[in-house]
Amino acid sequence: MKNSKKWIKGLAHSHWIFLLLCVIGSSAWSQVQQGSLLWKVTGPSIKTTYLLGTIHLTCDATLKKKTQKALANSDQLVLEMDFDDPSLAMGMMQAMNMQGGKTLKLLMNAADYILVQQFIEQELGISLNMLPSIKPIFLQTMLFPKMLDCPTQSIETMLSQQVKKEGKTLIGLETLEEQMAALEAISYEEQATQLVDLVKNKMVNEKKEIQQMMDLYRAENLDGLYQLIQEGAAFKSAEFDQKLLIDRNNRWMQKFKSMLAEKSLFIGVGAAHLAGPNGLIALFRKSGFTVEPVY
Repeated sequence: MKNSKKWIKGLAHSHWIFLLLCVIGSSAWSQVQQGSLLWKVTGPSIKTTYLLGTIHLTCDATLKKKTQKALANSDQLVLEMDFDDPSLAMGMMQAMNMQGGKTLKLLMNAADYILVQQFIEQELGISLNMLPSIKPIFLQTMLFPKMLDCPTQSIETMLSQQVKKEGKTLIGLETLEEQMAALEAISYEEQATQLVDLVKNKMVNEKKEIQQMMDLYRAENLDGLYQLIQEGAAFKSAEFDQKLLIDRNNRWMQKFKSMLAEKSLFIGVGAAHLAGPNGLIALFRKSGFTVEPVY
């Protein structure tokens, strides 16, 4: 059996939790003539900026030529977080545990707990006895790589590697605490229910949805990708939607506005943040900028 502490450290350096936030996010959808995941933002008082909708887990994270070119022409890379931050590992370890004395055994009946325990040990090599208070959503997140029949890669990692080679800077839009705040809108009981359902159907539904997402992403079909995310949302609530997408998008826009006059930015965030009436495309346009797809 793999060492549980080693697994926890690995989790802190993975993007699976942020993929999950993308997958389970939902929001009202409005058509914006989507045909690309890469968008150019221009305006009279700013330097040309690019906006890329990313997917945090994929089989092939090779950057398309238009993306490489746009990144090379930008001064600075902006991602949701700086995953090279040395404090991330400790912060993740603290964020993964439930509060208030909650444990997995208290959230499930005995039969379901045994079922989940056996499944997690089989798939991840982790003993739940070592992680009695772990949030169910973290376990669900760590199962996502098992849903792809390939070694997983990260778009963010590829973007980061390119800017490092070019000697440019990378900044994160938010802290781990800000990212994790969206999870507080999902009760532990609801998380546990979703995890049990996933285990009982042996991830069949999730594997199908992830494959659909991969296909839509490769085709740069933002319309279809967003619709899939909306329809497949596991956790639907106005509070979660507000914290996950709307609040974060508005917070990010304030940061972008203060940066755009100084540098040409290449912004890479989860594709779920781009579309909809509260998405970044709409917010940039509402702020008076021209936003056009790059084909």
